[in-house]
Amino acid sequence: MEILRRLSWAYLAGCVGTLGLFAGLYIALQTGVMKPSEQALTMLTSKGFFYKQVVWGGVWGLLFVVPLFKRQWWVRGPVVGAMATAAALFYFRTTLPPPEIIIGAIILNVLFWGLTAAMWHDQVMTRK
Repeated sequence: MEILRRLSWAYLAGCVGTLGLFAGLYIALQTGVMKPSEQALTMLTSKGFFYKQVVWGGVWGLLFVVPLFKRQWWVRGPVVGAMATAAALFYFRTTLPPPEIIIGAIILNVLFWGLTAAMWHDQVMTRK
């Protein structure tokens, strides 16, 4: 049963990390750091995109269970975020998006998703 508890918390940490990702996206859009096209903005702010990111964030959060990532949360989060970004951009896509989208995705996933998810996971796993 311990493994189910660990997997559940890791999945939930990935979902919570997605909230951090969207907070970072909101900040980037409001400050003008990211200036996507109207079509991309509509896609980024749709409910369907949000729900899809929450589910995939949870799936990537399962990597927090792997013993290889038992370092400090501030190292573990960006590493898992970078792996998720690389897979999303280079494996699951048939064509590469423009460079500014790639840079934005790396920053948002590595910093906002990774750090939020790893910090939350670390907090819940250290409390018994």
